[in-house]
Amino acid sequence: YEIRLSLVGSEMCIRDSLLIGICVDLHPFKQAKYRPWITLSVPITMLGVFLLYLPNNNDISSTYIFIAGLIMYSGYTLANLTHQAWGAESLAGTPRQSTFFGYREICLIIGIVIAYAIPAIVEINGGKDYESKVNAIGYFLLITLPIFAVFTLISLKDVKTSPENKERFSWKKTKNVIFDKNILNIVIAKLLFFLGLISAAALSSFLVKHYFHLGDYFARIQAIYFVTAMLFVFIWMALAKKYGEKKTLKIAVGFMVLGHLSVLIPVASPNVTTLTLHYFLAGAGFGAGPFLLRAMAANEATWIDNNTDNNARGVIFGMITLFEKLGGALAIIVTLPMLEFLGFNAKADIGDSVASPILYLYLFVPIISYLVIFCLLYTSDA
Repeated sequence: YEIRLSLVGSEMCIRDSLLIGICVDLHPFKQAKYRPWITLSVPITMLGVFLLYLPNNNDISSTYIFIAGLIMYSGYTLANLTHQAWGAESLAGTPRQSTFFGYREICLIIGIVIAYAIPAIVEINGGKDYESKVNAIGYFLLITLPIFAVFTLISLKDVKTSPENKERFSWKKTKNVIFDKNILNIVIAKLLFFLGLISAAALSSFLVKHYFHLGDYFARIQAIYFVTAMLFVFIWMALAKKYGEKKTLKIAVGFMVLGHLSVLIPVASPNVTTLTLHYFLAGAGFGAGPFLLRAMAANEATWIDNNTDNNARGVIFGMITLFEKLGGALAIIVTLPMLEFLGFNAKADIGDSVASPILYLYLFVPIISYLVIFCLLYTSDA
């Protein structure tokens, strides 16, 4: 119940993503556009991290978790979309936009790997209980967040605010941006990508354990997935520079579909080779989707800025954040209840009668999502 309540708090922040984007576009600060928002997001996020990862056990309640999750996700959302809009505007009209989002994706993947590694390191050093592992992640975030924030604020030039820039924001034009066909195609593709990605992630441990019967290999397979994703980002960046983000994304979506279909390779029994090939192909595709869609959104924002004189990058990346999180939420809403409907119990021993439906569910939701993305790419001019 507490976890669901925390998710409700995070979903409230998701709905606020568009509002935060509008606030960023309003230019409320006198001298700078993006730096003040990043500065504001750091203490908010740190407070949420402290409350969520380093709680006083006597204070923990449903309300406590709800408030802590709300604070942390609010700060994260503010920092996330501001950083994307800042990079997109700073590099507007240059081929370096996809490179920026590519390197940003690499940093995100490294962060995910570190988050996985911290509990393992704590356990190796004698910290067996769950609380010490969670606390270690909290301390890591509290130390690194201000360091990287200060580095960002010092090393990057902000977009200076002027009366002319403020006058360029228009509620009417912003409404047109929200319902722009190309923008809607991009954000819907973002939703579908995370619907497929998170549904697969939610089911992957069950698939490895109950279908492949290789539960002991799960950590190693995850390592292959993330390392492949990180390395392939460099390949996708090179392809995007030569062929454009749209064509490159089509290839990446094809990798994702092939990756999921690879688990059906006919062998005497599901084995390590099949599983490794699957996670290699899926990881290769995963490295492309998020950053290429963001780069496409940045390109579209530049076109809108140049042709309609409406700088709505905050709104556009607010929509990106909104639909990205909605895709993840829908994945949990779709997959876990369906598992329960199939009679799956993670704590109980199950037979092949339930293992096979896990496979079909693992294949169906992601593959349908990726194929719809492929169709959207053909209808979009972005």
